[in-house]
Amino acid sequence: MLVPVELYAPRHVLIGTVETGRVRFSDHLNDRTLEQLILGEAWLGDPARPGAEPRRLAAANVRKRDVLLAAPLDIPGPAVSRPAYVATAGTPIAVSIGPYEVTGALQLPAGARFEIKRLFGPESGSFVPLSGATVSHAAGAGALARYPTILVRADRVAFAGPLAEDGAEQPFLRTALQYRLRALAGTRDG
Repeated sequence: MLVPVELYAPRHVLIGTVETGRVRFSDHLNDRTLEQLILGEAWLGDPARPGAEPRRLAAANVRKRDVLLAAPLDIPGPAVSRPAYVATAGTPIAVSIGPYEVTGALQLPAGARFEIKRLFGPESGSFVPLSGATVSHAAGAGALARYPTILVRADRVAFAGPLAEDGAEQPFLRTALQYRLRALAGTRDG
């Protein structure tokens, strides 16, 4: 199966196609016997320089260990029609990985309890899927990319946690963080 994908590395984004055989891209990516991905025609871009012209590559060899995020761009059939379907419920989370911040829903089997200790732990796959995901880059000034599903490299996550519900906050912590971020940016006003 030829799958169009977007791959995020620490400095670049690649868009191209990957031949996955008869398996889904997520299974192909989590195959521990594969150390690299071969992309057919690919385009290379730098998210810190969005105005720069992307570079066309005839093909690309990507080490899986350098991939932080991977977004399959194909449109699979409904989940319930796929083999080995398991009913799930989503838990909204935020993840920091390299220069990217990702929010999305971590899918857990229906009735399973979310445990922060197990989030991106050794029992998770190499790449953990988030649905309804948004990705922002540190240099992006609030710009977001949206994906139905994105796969997050578990062992490169700096920190992650469930998103808190509104009203359960401590305003002084938010104010302190806003002040610190303005100071780091060299501004005094928000």
